[in-house]
Amino acid sequence: MLNSSSLDTRRTELRSAALAILAILLTASITFVINSYSSNKNAVQADKAVSEARHKEDSTGMPAEVQFIAPDRGPTNPWPGWVSADKLQVPSGSPSNYIPSHGTVIHVGRPTMFTKGGVTYRDYAQLGITFDLKGVTNYPVKLTSLEAVVMSQTPAPDGTVYCVYPQGSSLRGDIVFDLSVGADHNAFSTEYGTDMLDRYLDNHVVTIDRSEYIGFNAIAFTPPDTDTTFLIRACFDTMKCVNVDDNGVPFRLVSYPTATDNAFVTAYPQGSGIDAMGIYPCRYPSECASSMNSIIRNPVPN
Repeated sequence: MLNSSSLDTRRTELRSAALAILAILLTASITFVINSYSSNKNAVQADKAVSEARHKEDSTGMPAEVQFIAPDRGPTNPWPGWVSADKLQVPSGSPSNYIPSHGTVIHVGRPTMFTKGGVTYRDYAQLGITFDLKGVTNYPVKLTSLEAVVMSQTPAPDGTVYCVYPQGSSLRGDIVFDLSVGADHNAFSTEYGTDMLDRYLDNHVVTIDRSEYIGFNAIAFTPPDTDTTFLIRACFDTMKCVNVDDNGVPFRLVSYPTATDNAFVTAYPQGSGIDAMGIYPCRYPSECASSMNSIIRNPVPN
């Protein structure tokens, strides 16, 4: 049996042990809290550094990439009609795909009508361009402008004209550009592909995230008697822009000239059968348009 002195000693020892354990636990807790705070602070600082680096990368790099460009009736599949600054001769009855071996021939854009502000304009030429913008930034970017940049516009070549007109069909797109001098060159919405409604970005918010693709079917229009070079420029809220062009060079869109004294059309002369169908001279522009794929009533001497 323990005496009073022994009990006091035992209690003191137990109290000391408990205080020692409590001190250890308290020290461990404080250490854990300090380490957790330090770890969290370091993590926040690391995240902030990564975020700042990504924002810097976005601000200095390109906002998007042009992944795919397909001009309708491009170099490998041009619209059949063509013009030349040279006065070329085409042998009567030549096949419709005949191209003179001498002189410089330039294929025109697809002839079309064009409606703007309730007014219909005729004898325009159009070029369809399909392209994708791919997001490459770390954070989403917003498209702030989409416009055509006209690099040059001169009169169309008028030495020789080979006339080919569409037979009732037209291109379809979701945005259009008017390349006329003094026109608003921003992208406009369209319903039929031959009309301009309102500025596309006035009613559309376009953002592109990393690895996301945004596609456009664009149609550009140039007025009669013009030879136009242009590109499409897309700008973003990073204050950076990308150009949509024809593999590093501007697109070229040519319309038929207002007048020429050396024009041709695919038809057959009055009094002959359809077997005589081929290229023949025509009086430009009215007879060329009315005679295409039909009878030339008063053939121009070749």
